[in-house]
Amino acid sequence: MKKLFAETLKSAIVINLKTISHLTCDIILRSDHIIKIEFKEVEELKLDHVIDIFNIIQPLAPVKKCLILISLANYINPSVEVREFWAAKERNEISLAEAILINNLPMTLIVNFYLNINKPQRPTKIFKNETDAIDWLKHVT
Repeated sequence: MKKLFAETLKSAIVINLKTISHLTCDIILRSDHIIKIEFKEVEELKLDHVIDIFNIIQPLAPVKKCLILISLANYINPSVEVREFWAAKERNEISLAEAILINNLPMTLIVNFYLNINKPQRPTKIFKNETDAIDWLKHVT
């Protein structure tokens, strides 16, 4: 019984395999194959920024379609073009589902606007804690 518990505990440990820093965020490949995007505080997130991010994620993704965890602990202001680009069906070629971590009201309002107006073409949901977000991502498929 002890051996089974140790194996279960060991499999629950997640480490960051690779981190790539960008002007607007850190992009992290986790050992559970989830890609985490931790946004820095950015006055305005522009289209060229998210195109860069998308181009970094493509070769980093361990599988053709990956699960993405987006952390918006810091305030960002995405332009209209950014919201349209990220919501587009073409992003489905890399993203299977996206969980968005938010811990403040302004970002909650911005992301709710994005979800209701831009209507991302893949499962996307807001979370207040990372554990719930990861659980949802792992069970959304």
